[in-house]
Order: sequence, then structure tokens, then C-alpha cells
Amino acid sequence: MEIVPSPSRRNLASETCSDTGQRVRFYRKIRGLSVRTAARLAGLSPAFLSTIENGHRNLDRISHVVAVADVLDVSPADLVGVDFLAQKRKQGGTSLDAAATRLRLTLAVASLPTQSDSASTMEVGALADCVGRLQSLFLECRYGEVLHQLPDLIDSIHRMLATGKRPQENTLRRLLIATYQNLCMQVLRELGYIDLMQLVVERANALACESDDLVIQAVSSWQQAQLCTRLGLCEQAADVALGAADQLSSTTLGTRRMKVMYGRLHITAALAHARLRPQVEASAFDHLAEARNMLDWLQPQPEAYPRLTYASFLLNKLELVNVLGHFDDAPAIVDKVCAIQKRGIVDEYSFHLLAGTALARIHARQRQAVSHLKDAEIISPHMLRADPYARRAISHLLAEPSYESVNATVRGLAYRMGTVVPLA
Repeated sequence: MEIVPSPSRRNLASETCSDTGQRVRFYRKIRGLSVRTAARLAGLSPAFLSTIENGHRNLDRISHVVAVADVLDVSPADLVGVDFLAQKRKQGGTSLDAAATRLRLTLAVASLPTQSDSASTMEVGALADCVGRLQSLFLECRYGEVLHQLPDLIDSIHRMLATGKRPQENTLRRLLIATYQNLCMQVLRELGYIDLMQLVVERANALACESDDLVIQAVSSWQQAQLCTRLGLCEQAADVALGAADQLSSTTLGTRRMKVMYGRLHITAALAHARLRPQVEASAFDHLAEARNMLDWLQPQPEAYPRLTYASFLLNKLELVNVLGHFDDAPAIVDKVCAIQKRGIVDEYSFHLLAGTALARIHARQRQAVSHLKDAEIISPHMLRADPYARRAISHLLAEPSYESVNATVRGLAYRMGTVVPLA
């Protein structure tokens, strides 16, 4: 069998196009994929992938690396080396991987008994203010700054807990759970640190189990189910989500927070079941209907995390359309979202992404689809260019005849996403 150099033993400076191409070909053959199939799944052209494998061109764009690695079911480092990714994962000139390593060490140490250091502790109010500031930074998409400050925040909360001040212990535990659930998980998801998300889920779940708040426990289960879905463990995701929903329903769903989580859990179960098609595809819509029933009791809904509004419900339904490929249902959903969009309660990026990727498959709505994809790129270019649904939609638009006025825009999007544009 052909020997492929281990990523840990490779020196990036000595890497050649031929080395990278050999590894791509090796892993592709192991997966039993043809060049055409692998290229199509990655949103690239067969000719481009062939030039990579033949050593005529290097795999030097992060979007290409991630897309090809995803198709070949290997880590990006297996293709191009660890140093490449560490160099690319920067915000403001500072390595995100270094911040992630600090967070990992902090989480590991936080699980050990700690001697309190009164000189380094903060007041509970100051810690709560710090959490609020980081949440504001997250909403401004300043993920790198949040990631860099999280280790110090978590360490400070644990030091405060170690002082053993009973009147404050319950408040501090809730603050720590909120930090894990509302900050760590969201930031790590946006930055793509899946392995670290697993560690945070474990920490949050351990704290949630000690709490008598069913909603906190439900949020922990919801995040665990979301992580399982992202890892491809869809059956496990559905079981976790439905188990938590059943636990909530046994309490008659007396509060708004319970109703929100009950709806979110059923939506998560719906999306997990959708990915298990065709065996349980019908149940996905049953769970979505169960979530829809919650909305009648939740309007108007105060600010809470996670939120369940009519707009979020429609976006989840639009995601279900993308997962199942029921693209003919998309126009009606998009029109409903547009009707309520003026109120400013819609997640703009998610809406434009999901609308663009679904409408791209309907010839008569392709102009509208491209407009949505352009808007998504304006809001968050790095997220759009790494999204698999967006890559597939762009590849679809490039592959089929379309309006000439749309073609130029699509080619521009494809170029910026790193997808090879066929010659006109």
C-alpha cells in the first residue's frame, strides 16, 4: 500500500505540490471516489482537483482545504500540515489556536481542586459584567476577542467558587453555566473548534446535572444534541433531544422558558431525523409541527437564550427544506420571512444563506437566490465561503444554464469562494 507521510512528521517548508497531490489521491481512492465525484462534492471542478493530484498546483486556500478534507473524511492537517491551519486561523494578527489551547488548559485545570487566591478573585457583580461584555462582543462577531478573554473569565469564576462563600455559590454556578452555554459553545461553533466544543458540553452537562433547574438541564441536552448532529451522530442527537423534551413535558411546561426549550428540542430532533432520511423523514415534520404549537403561547416573547420565535421557526423550516431537498417548498417560506423581516427580528445572515441555497435550485427564482447569497456574503463573508450548502448552490448555478445577468454575479461569488469557474 502507498505510504502517506504523517502530518506530525512533515515540515511545511519542504512540502511540494506533488506531496499534497499524492495525499489527496491516496485518501480519495481509500474512500472509493472518482475525481469527478469528489470534486462535485467539494464544490470544485474535476479539472482543478486533477491538477492538484498531479502536482501541477498546490492546495493553498483554506476554503479548498476544508472542502476537500470534508469530502475525504480526514482532517485538513492530514492534507496540508498542521502549521498551515495554525497560520491561517488568526484574527487581528493573533493566533486563535493559541487562545483555544489556553481555553483547553483552563477547562482541564478547572476540573481539579483549587486553592483560592483572594488577591486574584473578583466580585460576583464584576464577573457578571464581564460576561455581559463578552456577549456584546460576540454579537458584534468579534469572536477572536471573546475566545482570548474566556480563559481568564472561567478561571476567575472557579477561583471565586473555591472561596466557599455559600450565599454566592448558587449565583456563581449559574454564571459559570451561562458562560459555558451562552458564550463558549457559540464562539467555538463559529470558529470551528469541534473537539473543544465536546469538552465544553461535558463541563456544562456536569454542572447542569447538579442544578434543579430543568431549563438549564434542557439547554445542556439541546447543545449536546446539536453537537451530535454536527458530528453526524443523528440518531443519538434525536434521542438526546427527545429525551429532554419528554422530561420537560412531564412538568406541564409551566413557564415560558420551558416552552422555548421544548420547541427548540423538537426542532433539533426534526433536523436530526431529516438527516436520517428516508427512514424517518416523515417524523421530521411531526417534530417541527410540535415546535410550531409552542409559538401560540410564546408571543410576544422576551429576550432569552435560546429564542423561539415565528421567524426562528421559519428559518429552521427553511433549513429542513435544504436538508431534505424539498426545494419547491422554499418560495412560500421565504415570502413569509420577507413579510416579517421589516420588524427587524430575523437572523439576517441565516435567512439570506438558507434562502439563497434553496432558491438556487428553482430556475425561476435564481435571480432572487443570487441576491440573497450576495447579501449573506456582505454580512459574513468568511462564514458563507466555508458553508457546504453555499458551495453546493454556487456549483449548481455554475453547472446549469441561467440568465446571463445572473451568470456574472455567480462567477464572482464562485471566484471569491475559491470555486473554479468554468471558462465561458
